[in-house]
Amino acid sequence: MAFIVKDALDRAQPSELGDLLKTVPLGTTLSDLSTPTSEAVAVAANVGTLAYLPASVLAVYSTAGSVAKKAIIPAGVGPIAGEVAVNYATGVLTFAAADGVTACVAVYHKASGRTGLATSWPQDR
Repeated sequence: MAFIVKDALDRAQPSELGDLLKTVPLGTTLSDLSTPTSEAVAVAANVGTLAYLPASVLAVYSTAGSVAKKAIIPAGVGPIAGEVAVNYATGVLTFAAADGVTACVAVYHKASGRTGLATSWPQDR
């Protein structure tokens, strides 16, 4: 039953915050935010997925295809050559087809070590 600080703050009533924050792995959260992860990501059909959800992405370097540091843009915007769209909710990286990226290295801060979108809650909301 682990969830992150953001979840507790977003979903709780003010009177519940104290109890909900007791269940947040605060040490892990602070460690993940202070120590960046460098991860090699395989890219197929211009899309790659990070192993962990990102709290922030510091840099993305394509290592196969057009080899270069990519400009980071938000998901929902179609990337053009030299850009990568980052979906922070899913960890999906989307590259421009013109770049032909097949592999990259992403440097990012993990969002509390969670993978996927599953979140356990102590009670139904």
